[in-house]
Amino acid sequence: CPSASPSKAPSRVISDTPTETPTKTSTESPTGDSGCKDDNVFTFSFEINEITATSCAELTTKLKKPSRITKACKARFKYPDEKGPRTVLKDICVLTCGNCPSASPSNAPSQFVP
Repeated sequence: CPSASPSKAPSRVISDTPTETPTKTSTESPTGDSGCKDDNVFTFSFEINEITATSCAELTTKLKKPSRITKACKARFKYPDEKGPRTVLKDICVLTCGNCPSASPSNAPSQFVP
């Protein structure tokens, strides 16, 4: 009987196998909001084809083309300030550069096949 099976809470068992968090929060951010967020406080200066982006948000609004954004994401800047180590922009603008841990949801389904 189909109604008897769900009452045993199979969703809890299924969600525990890949990860607990995606089911409780959302599939977009299994590590919580802090894991997949741009650092919008940090500013930098990246110029390509006479267009300059100075924040994570501007990568999308000013550079527009995915190829330009990809190039910017590979650039290194001292982070979180001038004293910090040179850090790849994709580790700073995590969401814009598509560097979220949740950007690859295929990992969980490939491990658990019902």
